[in-house]
Parts: sequence; C-alpha cells; structure tokens
Amino acid sequence: MNFKHMLFRATSALLFMSGIGLAGCNETEPDAFLTVTQQEIEVEYTGLTVEGEMVNFELGTNRSWQATYVEEWIHLTHSEGDRGRVRIFLDIDENNTGKDRTGFIIFEGEGGTRRTIAVTQKLKVDALSVSPTEITVVKSGLLETGEKAEIYLSTNSDWTITVADDSKWITPAATSGEAGDMSIELTVEQNNTGGERTGSFVINAGSKSETVTVIQNLEGLKLSADNFRVNKFGFSDEAQTPLTFTITSAEAWTSTCDDWLSIEPASGEAGETEVTLLVDENTSGAPREGAVKITTSLNGLEAAVRIDQNAKNSLYDDDGEEIGHIYYSENFDWITEYGGNDCVGGHTQDGAKNIYTTGDALQKFNEAGLTDFNPDMRTIYACSDYLKMGAGSKQTGIILPVLTIPEGQATDIELTFVAASNIGGDGTGTPDAVTVTAAILKGPGSIGDQQKESEPMTPGEHWEWTPMSVKIYGITGETQIVIRSTQQGLSGYYRWYLDNIKMTKIAAE
Repeated sequence: MNFKHMLFRATSALLFMSGIGLAGCNETEPDAFLTVTQQEIEVEYTGLTVEGEMVNFELGTNRSWQATYVEEWIHLTHSEGDRGRVRIFLDIDENNTGKDRTGFIIFEGEGGTRRTIAVTQKLKVDALSVSPTEITVVKSGLLETGEKAEIYLSTNSDWTITVADDSKWITPAATSGEAGDMSIELTVEQNNTGGERTGSFVINAGSKSETVTVIQNLEGLKLSADNFRVNKFGFSDEAQTPLTFTITSAEAWTSTCDDWLSIEPASGEAGETEVTLLVDENTSGAPREGAVKITTSLNGLEAAVRIDQNAKNSLYDDDGEEIGHIYYSENFDWITEYGGNDCVGGHTQDGAKNIYTTGDALQKFNEAGLTDFNPDMRTIYACSDYLKMGAGSKQTGIILPVLTIPEGQATDIELTFVAASNIGGDGTGTPDAVTVTAAILKGPGSIGDQQKESEPMTPGEHWEWTPMSVKIYGITGETQIVIRSTQQGLSGYYRWYLDNIKMTKIAAE
C-alpha cells in the first residue's frame, strides 16, 4: 500500500469516527459516501489478470449498500453489506464469444451514492504448442536411449488426439484432456515389418491443430567405433591410452569375443554405456584378428568391433621395402642457379642469397617439398649448392616432405645430413654456438627410446662439414620430420649450414 492510499484510509477512518462522535452530540447524520479502489478493470480471456491472479478491489461506505446491476458473466464474492470496508473478488467466466467484451457492475448505497465499475475482457486466442513434432524410434519401439518416446503439450483449450488409421501401432497414454501443460507418453509396437515405417497422429485444441510424425526404423544398437589397430601389447598409441568405446542400445545387451579379448563391463542395460577394451599381449609371433560382438536381449540385434593386432611393438605392418632403400635424398643442386657463395669452402658468411627475395628460389624450395619451419623470420639463404639457416636472433629449420608409405604400413629409417657452424667477422673468430636437432612434428614414430626429438648435435667449429645421423622408428605416410636449430626463440647468433639430406630404410631393432 502506497503512502497516498494509507493517508486516504487514515483520513477516511478519522472522518468516520468524527462522524460517530458528532452523531452522539447531534442528531445530524454525516454525508453518505461510497468508494471503490478500481473503476476500470482489464482481464484476460480466462477472467484473470495478465499475472494470472483473480481481480479484486475494496469497497468502502458509511451506509448499507448493494450491487444493483452485474453482468451475468461476472460473479461477486459480496453483493451487499453494511457500512465499513470490504474486499470483493470477481469470478469472471472465460470469454468464448470470439471478441472482446465490456460489462458493468453498479453499486448503490443508502443516501443516493453510486459507483460504476467497467470490466473489459479480451477475447480468447487459441494457442497450441507441441514438441517434438517428429520422433524417431528404433525397432523395439523405444528411443535409442532405451526410453519411451513422449510429447510435450501446452494449450489453452481442451484437446484431443486422433491417431491415423494406418498408424494404430502408436498408442498415446492419453487421447483427450483439459487446457494446461502436460507430457504424454507414447507406446510404439515392435517393428516386425522388415522395413522402416512412418505413422502420425493429430492433436486438436480449439481452432488449432498439430501433426506429430513417428518414424520407426530397424535399428536399436550403435557402437562409437568399428575397429581398433593395436600393437603386440594391446595399445593403439605410444602413450598406451586405454581403449574405450560407447555402446548405445535401446535394450539390455551382452558381449561375446575371442579369448584374447574382453570388455568391461561385459553386459549392460538400455542407454549409453562406455566400455573399456582389453587386449592380451600377442606372443604368437604373427598378426591376428579378432572381434567383440554386442547382442541385444530383446530383438537380438548385433554389432561388432574388429581388432587387428600386430606381433611387434608397432601399430603398422612393415611397408616391405628392402633394407637400404632410399626414400628421400636432397643435395640442393638446384640452388646453384641463384649464384650464392660457397660460404663454408670460402670461410665467409657473405654472399648467401635470401630465398625470399631472390628470383623464384622460394618457389623452387616449396616445389622440392620443403617447408620453412619458422617462415615469419624469412631467414633461409641459398649458398652455392646448400642452405644457410638463420640470422641474428632469428632461428629456423626445414620441414621435410612426408614419405610415400601405404596406409596401414610403416618403416624404420636413418636420417642423415651434414651441417656446419657459421663463423662471424673475418672468418677467424668464434663459431656460433649452434646445435642441430631432428624432431617428429606430427604423426607416428619415435626417435631413440620413444622420444619425439633427438639429442642436440654440434657442428664442427672450423668451417667444416659434420656428418649427422638420427634413427627414427615406426614412421608412416603421415609422419612429418623437421631439421632445425635447437636454439629456437633465443637471442644471439645461432647460424648454420645444411646439405645432403637422406632417409634410408634400416632393419627394425
């Protein structure tokens, strides 16, 4: 109650009491009055306010009173009374006339007082919301999660559901009801037709209608994976990450598998279940294949995961190339045409040509399948028939092309190349403190004992070429290798020269 209203009520009470006192002293009656707190009221078609509340107001008078006129669709909790104040609630019929309407209430009190209240009621606008309007169920009649399908219905009218004649395999839990919000469960018969089928039903509410379509397939069992390729120890990666997959079934399920395979858990209920695949070590000396089969208990649906296991600590079969096969060789003879100096042979750092600013050298570099490891630095240079790498505080390297190795196969190689340190000034000073690293940027493979990069290698200190060698195991057609300075991102001079890169197959160790 606001201050103005409180003040009004206090004043009215004071006047009323003073009127009683005066009556005790005089025979003169106070002037008659009749008040209502609302004279214009608006309601929704339901007869309630927009907030969903029943309309009410307060009537005050110092005489007896009565409602002398009330619309037939408006009902009062009080239609007469004595002097004082009373709160009156309105019970208003739902407006089904198809148009807005206005009605009146007239109150009259002794002494000739009168108040009129106008009530405006909005017309009813039919509303219907149904979700979802398309449902897919599996062979058993359930959702793929194993739950029954249901729809959610919201309407302001009484409603009915009519199932199409060709869809009697769909049974709603209720086919009629009153206005409101509700969920209706659907019972769908098992699909034994041998093919997918589609049915429907119509929901009618007032002038509104909505059609719900039900699609029933022959599925009911899904696996998130269909095969695993593992090494002899039963893992699919070098980190020995546990093998997992998800079973989504609309029914309870069980598993069967080869004796060297198992899953945990071995059975489950409807819904989604994540299982862990366990693979025994392969000591047979030969590759082997197996499978885990999942079978549902109600419909006998089946799905399987295939497992291919090698007999070595590799995820791939050997590519079959002979030992000594050369996969890649680059001596940089194509650089000669750009006229760079023989810096190492001439004991000078001068005369190297930046491939980014020299003719089409960068294009030829890329056509050779090579990629700058740090292209933002733009510090690869063409010498007479080899490359110079880096500048002051700007280190880089080259990414080698991937090898042509068939999918599912791998090889072991020896990466060889020669490198030399740069010596600044007049060529007689201290060599740059550079070291060189070979590394696997991405893809399968390991260097040494399951490492991804080699130990740093130090070039000779007196303008001399130093042979370097790194053994890399289990590389595939997805493996990307880089030769770079170890000092990436450091300030200072770490310049070097690179030539005669070769990748040769070696025997597995």
